[in-house]
Amino acid sequence: MLMHCVMLCYDLSRSVTLICCITLCDSTSGIFTHSVSTASVCATQSFYAHRHISNIIVMEVMLVRQVTTEEPITVELQSSFTPSSDDVVFQTAPDYRGGRHIQGQTKAAEVHGDPCPSVHLIWIPVETSLTLQSGQSQSRWGFMVVAADTAENAQMFFDRGLELMEGGNLRLSHCQAWAELWAGSRVELSGPDALSRAVIGCLFYLLSAFPPLRDAPSLFGGVSPGGLSNGRQGQDYWGHVFWDQDTWMYPSIALFQPNLARAVLKYRVQTVEGARINAQQQGYKVWVIRSPTAEVYQLGPVTPTSPYALPL
Repeated sequence: MLMHCVMLCYDLSRSVTLICCITLCDSTSGIFTHSVSTASVCATQSFYAHRHISNIIVMEVMLVRQVTTEEPITVELQSSFTPSSDDVVFQTAPDYRGGRHIQGQTKAAEVHGDPCPSVHLIWIPVETSLTLQSGQSQSRWGFMVVAADTAENAQMFFDRGLELMEGGNLRLSHCQAWAELWAGSRVELSGPDALSRAVIGCLFYLLSAFPPLRDAPSLFGGVSPGGLSNGRQGQDYWGHVFWDQDTWMYPSIALFQPNLARAVLKYRVQTVEGARINAQQQGYKVWVIRSPTAEVYQLGPVTPTSPYALPL
C-alpha cells in the first residue's frame, strides 16, 4: 500500500521487441519480482517488506546487459505513487537526509474517545530513469519507504535502512532473516508439486504476518485471516482479528516457532481488558471475546455487527 508502483519502460532511440515478461514470488527469500526482457537488457523490479525491520518496504531495480555492445542502456521509470490516503490526513513535513517526509493522523480513532494515531512516512524518491553505463554488465538501484508512529522513529528506521543500503546489506539482511525463519518452519511433502507449493505458500503468508524472530519487544496486533494472500478491497476483513487466530493459526505457528506463538498469547493478554468491558456491556458474567472480534492495535472490539461470544 505504501510502496512506489513503477512501470519499467525500455527507452532507446530505436524500436525494441519485448521477449518475455515474468512475475513471481520467491517464498524462500520473501521477495516479489517482475522482470521484463528485450534483446538488449533484462530489467527486474523487486519488492519486499524487510523481514527484520518491518517498518521498511523496499523496491529495487536491476538492469542486466544482454548484448556485447558497450553503449549505455536507459530504462525510464514511470511512478504512480502519490502521497495520499483514504484513511490518513497527510501534510508535508521537512525532508530528511534526501528522503521525502509526510506526517498525519488517521481520520478516526480505533476506539471512540481515544486519540487518532499518528503516521509518518519517509521515502527515497524514485528517479525518472536509470542508465546502465558503458562497461557495466549489470547494476542495481534501491529505493525504500519507512512507516512509523513518530518522526523520531521514522528517522531512526530510515537511518538504519540507509546504513544497510550503503553497506550493500539491506537485501542480504532481509534474506538472512527469512532463512533463519524457514530453518525452523520448513514443510516437505511427497506427491504433486502443486500441493507442496500450496502448503509452502500458505505457511509463507502466515509467517509474513508475524513479527521478526529477533527484535526489540513491540505491541503485536494479532493475526487476521486477511493479509498478503487475501488483501483486496472487501476481502481483507479490514485487518480484524477473529478467533481464527486462536483455533488454527496459533497451533500451526506453535508447532514450528514457539516464540512467535507466544506473541499471540501476549496479544490476547494485552486485549483482555477490552474483552472484560465488552462482556459487561453484553451482560455476560464471564469474560468473552467477541467474534468477529475485530480487535485492533488498542484495546477493545470495534466490529459494528452483532456479537457472537466465545467464553475464555
